[in-house]
This record gives sequence, structure tokens and C-alpha cells, in this order.
Amino acid sequence: RLYRTGDLVKRLPDGRIEFLGRLDGQVKLRGLRVELGEIEAALARHPAVGQAIVLLGQDRAGGQQLTGYLARVPGVPGPDSGELTGQLSRWLPGYMIPSALVWLDSFPLNSSGKVDRRALGAVELEQADRSGAGWQPPIGRTESVLSGIYAELLRLDRVGACEPFFELGGNSLQVMQLISRVRTEFGVDLPVSAVFLCPDVRGLASRIGELRDSAGGLSGDGIVLQLAEGAQPLWLIHPVGGTVFGYQQLARELAGQYQVFAVQSPNLAGAGAGADAEPASATSLDELAARYLAQVRAVQPSGPYRIGGWSMGGLLAHRIAHLLEAAGEQVRLLVLIDAPFAIELEPLTDTALAAGFVADALATLGRALEPDQAAESSSFEPLLDLLAHTAADRDATLVQLRQRLLVFSLHRRLMSGYRPDGAVEATALLIGASRSPNVPAQQHWPDLFKGNVTVASLQSDHYSLLRAPLVAEVAARIRTADKAG
Repeated sequence: RLYRTGDLVKRLPDGRIEFLGRLDGQVKLRGLRVELGEIEAALARHPAVGQAIVLLGQDRAGGQQLTGYLARVPGVPGPDSGELTGQLSRWLPGYMIPSALVWLDSFPLNSSGKVDRRALGAVELEQADRSGAGWQPPIGRTESVLSGIYAELLRLDRVGACEPFFELGGNSLQVMQLISRVRTEFGVDLPVSAVFLCPDVRGLASRIGELRDSAGGLSGDGIVLQLAEGAQPLWLIHPVGGTVFGYQQLARELAGQYQVFAVQSPNLAGAGAGADAEPASATSLDELAARYLAQVRAVQPSGPYRIGGWSMGGLLAHRIAHLLEAAGEQVRLLVLIDAPFAIELEPLTDTALAAGFVADALATLGRALEPDQAAESSSFEPLLDLLAHTAADRDATLVQLRQRLLVFSLHRRLMSGYRPDGAVEATALLIGASRSPNVPAQQHWPDLFKGNVTVASLQSDHYSLLRAPLVAEVAARIRTADKAG
């Protein structure tokens, strides 16, 4: 079989394929897909940068790093590295910010008059701190140990005291490993919420100190996680995978105005269940919604409520809103982000189910399951290893992944054929993605609302809605709908 992958290859006389590079500017950095052109465009937005080229190479320790080469605009003073990386952090996730920036008066050219990238990569580098002049080293034992844990989990040479975990590329599996390491090193049961609220080394070290001073503090999160601090409570319900880490960028955009709470699957609460643990029984999404409603009201006993959900989370959010209104409570805002409507999902083999789970998890991280990776896997173990192979503790990660696969399978089964019913009076915001399989759902949802309904379709796929840059627009629309309601 042949697939259009964007790879440049050469077929050897013996039939083997030799990989020569990419036809586009896409590279992989610590398992994450990175578009070099996107970084170059962000660098070129500064008025002092005439041209920018970003290359993936090796640092002095032999690890991977991104290096940005910048051609100056004559007569325009160049910014210091802190100013430029600070600007980049507003547009790019942390793992896409170059570790080194090299200023040149001009770029080397080849005989065709084009930039000689090979010669450019040989330019002697002056290593720049990842956060430029603002980089801060860890202070004290707790920060130093945490910095080492961050660096090991994220496969970085070093991590500064003020570099946020998720912006460095951290994901939900690594959060679980971080909590386990904190328990081992400091004897503290760290709530998952703490990593969202205090994502950098310095903030998390302070939180660990508080927990130790209070004889251990919280011993677990249950199923409610606080993702951001703010004035008004806003509830987000998990999608089909059961985790709520897909909401972390949205929560960051809404922080300050909203105290963002998220409801995750009870089967994934804490540090993860055993490999053979079966998900808690549930016969319908309505039953799950009733369980989650009790958790919501335990934290927020009365309204007005603001509730939302992405994908399957939208189905659950709608049902919770209906139950709240039936109980006489006010639901001020209901946000459905690319939620399906009465979809039928066919039963899958174990391998096909694992492929769907892995594809969903990778897409949430901004990556993709390549067709050949799915086609060549004869069982689900190699598929799960696509997520686990870069983990610091591969075996522990595989245990978590098998449990998540069980939860994914349960939710997929409950979602198939589910038809929302019960009209709600809340102000509704329906955000769809133009390149999503859920496009037909947009014409059905408005019939289930008695109040104001705003429908928006963004130029996006199902997963990009909750990642930069579109996540900022989603957050803005939530604020606007809430204000109008």
C-alpha cells in the first residue's frame, strides 16, 4: 500500500526504502509534530526580523533542540532574547519556542541563490535560555528535585523554575507520572488540580510545601478537577476519552473571569487504576449525567450554573443542564463544542478499537496516527506503545493506557445511538468545526433550546478547536454569550 505521508524517500536496488527527509517543514520533536514554518512566521512578526529560519538539530548534550536563525533588518535594533521569546509565548506552545536564537547579518546562500540550510546549521551557536533573559534557575532542594523530574519526564536538558509543565509539552500521562514521583520523593499526595493551577516548578514546589505543612493535605481529587481560578464557576464535562486535559488551553484562556472546574471519569481519578480494572458500571449517558450532577452540586450547591462540554462532553452537559432546570435551578449558559447528535457507532475489533483510542489521544495532543501505523499493527499493544514509547516509565504508562482504553470503549458504547431530549431554557452557545464529522448535528441541536441560541462554525477540525490559535476565539465566544445571556 502507498500513503501520501509527506516523506521524501528513495527506493534502493534491493527494494528497501531509505528516508531522506520531509517535503514540507514538519519535524518531530520529542514525539510532537512541529511545523517549522509556523515558528518562522511567528519570529518574522517582529519588526527587527527580516527573515527567520528554524532548524531542528542537536544541542551540546546530544539532545534535540530547535534553533532560530534571524536575519536583521538594517538600521532596526534587534530585541533581546527575553523580549522575542516572550512574544513567541503568546502565539506558540512552549515546546515550539526555539532553545537558541542566532542573529546574522545575512544568510549563507548556495549556488542557486537560495539559503544554504546545511551551512546555516553549521553556524556556531550561542546557547540561549529557553525563556531568554527571564529564565530562572531552581532554588532550594524542592525546586531542584522537581526541576529534575520535569526534565526527565519531558526529556529536556534542563527546566527553569518558571516554565509551565504543559507549555513544555507535558500531557496527561506525564501528569500521572509526575504525581507518582512527587509521592515518592516528598511523601505528598499531590492533587491533579495542583498541576493545572501551579504548573511551573516554583509554584508546584510551594504547593508541595503547603501540603506537607498540613500533614499531607488532599489525598485525591475524586472526579472534579479545578483547572483555573476566577470569579464565576464554569463546568466542563469530559469527552469520550474520560480525561479533561484537552480543556487545559481553554481553561488558561478563561482564567481570571471563570473558576474553571472539570469533571473527569471516576475510573481515571487519582493516579490511575490497575491494568485489569473494569470501569465502574454505567448503563447510559443519562446515568452518568446524574452521577456527575451530584458532584457538581457538592461543589456548587446553587446556581446560576454555567456548563459546557466538547464532543461527548456536550451530550453530558446538555443532560446535566436539563436535570438542573428540572430541579428548579437556573442554568445561565450551556456551551456545546462540536457535540454529536444521535450518532451510530459500529462495534469494533480490539485492534480497531485501540486504533480509534490512540488516534483520538494523539489528535488531542496535536499529532496524528499515520495510516501505515494502524495498518501494520496486528494487536493493540503496538498501538498503545505509540503513546507510551517516549515515557520515562513505559510499563506504568502502558498500565494507564489499558485502563483508558477500557473507559474509551465504555463511553463509545454509551454514546452510540444516544439521542438528547428535553428542551432547556439556558442561553446556548453551539460551536461547531467545519471539517468535523459532527457538522450535521448543528441543525438538530437548536430544537432543544427555548432561550437564545448562538450557532458558530469555525474553520477547523474536531480537535483544533481547543488548541491555539482557535481556542482563543472559542473562549471569546463563551465570554460574549455569557454576557449576552
